[in-house]
Amino acid sequence: MNEFDFLKKNLDDFTDTSIQVGVGDDCSVIDLGNGRNLVQCCDALIEDVHFRLSYFSMEELAHKVLAVNISDIAAMGAVPRFAHLVVGKPDHLSEEHLSLFFRTLRDLCKQHSISMIGGDLCKSPSHLFLSLHLTGECVGADPLLRSGLSDPGVLCVTGYLGDSSAGLYCLENSLDIGGVLKEVNKRPLINWEWGHWLAKSGLVQGMMDLSDGLASDLHHIKSELDIHLDAIPLSDSLVEFCESQNLYPFDFAIGGGEDYQLLLNCKESDLEKLKHGFLSQFSQELFPIGKVTPGKKSITYWLSGVKQDNTWKHFQHF
Repeated sequence: MNEFDFLKKNLDDFTDTSIQVGVGDDCSVIDLGNGRNLVQCCDALIEDVHFRLSYFSMEELAHKVLAVNISDIAAMGAVPRFAHLVVGKPDHLSEEHLSLFFRTLRDLCKQHSISMIGGDLCKSPSHLFLSLHLTGECVGADPLLRSGLSDPGVLCVTGYLGDSSAGLYCLENSLDIGGVLKEVNKRPLINWEWGHWLAKSGLVQGMMDLSDGLASDLHHIKSELDIHLDAIPLSDSLVEFCESQNLYPFDFAIGGGEDYQLLLNCKESDLEKLKHGFLSQFSQELFPIGKVTPGKKSITYWLSGVKQDNTWKHFQHF
């Protein structure tokens, strides 16, 4: 079963004119009038699907469930505001552990001026289930959509790719190395300020977060893509780990997931201005990794000017 085909087949079209964006983007968008837009998203973490309690603490789970949802809000250029939490508690999880999760999540929400306003707590027969519904507001700019990534321009990412999936590899294989990589997987970057600034810059045509991995997320772009592997930012930690284990870093950077960096598209004429502004604001580089040109949907990878075989399968949840 293909998740996107399933949703398209089984969800109705929307007739409410206030719904500007429904299924198919990082968030839905609701037009409240007077130039105000609400964006909403929902992501779940399920024990033994997205994490294992053998290597995740309650504090790390609280961080991750918030971070993965804020990443979707950031991709729209919005500011996170309100949250609802659903928890399915199994018998093997003590009240003390659950309280630690709640306290950590409450403190993290306060740090980012997010109000926890409701949700549901119920019993789970076997596994811990966490789902956060997050509402954000577009302030000072219209929401950035995935569709804008298909416009002619330059594709950029906001940071290193592959660290998180390499960290997961270390965790799943009980490796004693890769401490930095494991930390990236368990405590993803919370970066809504980046997305909000990029939206307000007026220089970005479209944006999305990299959650399923670059190879998978690029398939949402309906144009001809040329991706240059030489330009993809790799951390020293990832390169050193791959060298020590005789692994290929691009298998993690392209085929892996859970980077939660932002993928954005700008006009080539705006690239230097955007890079300079982002660096000045956050002391953080933007990394151009390829080009979007009009044409039939396709993805071509290049390394040192040589076309590469596209061996990276895009991620499917089912």
